[in-house]
Amino acid sequence: MADYAADIKKYTSNVNAAAVESIVKFCGIALKGKDSQWVSVTDPAEVKRVVDGFCAKKLGLDAKTAEAAVKAVGEKMKADKTKQRVTFYYLLAAKAGKGGTTALGECLKQYEALEQLISRMLDKAGVKSEFVKLVLTRMPLPTSLLA
Repeated sequence: MADYAADIKKYTSNVNAAAVESIVKFCGIALKGKDSQWVSVTDPAEVKRVVDGFCAKKLGLDAKTAEAAVKAVGEKMKADKTKQRVTFYYLLAAKAGKGGTTALGECLKQYEALEQLISRMLDKAGVKSEFVKLVLTRMPLPTSLLA
């Protein structure tokens, strides 16, 4: 966590540790991959993935607003050739103005609680496949729940 916070501090003075932890948990295994731990703003497919994924599903942004936010964060981080995904998402959340990163941390905690509830329900229903559980618990939340 300290490495992520240190990277975020290059762009903002206040770092909400709970929000960083929530983003790390949200990203999960993507942070382990050699390429997936970074965001490439020059790759249109990657930008679309961020806009359609984190921005739309977690921040509740429409495509136009999300694209503008991604562009602004990309511009802010342009000196960094390797843009850490956690830092990028943290700055996106702050840029989105959804009550800042504190609100993001709270939103992701609620999302995690919902994931755990779904997982327990799947256990009770006898679903044994970890893959099915992962897919069902990682389904996007309706943006109305994020408001």
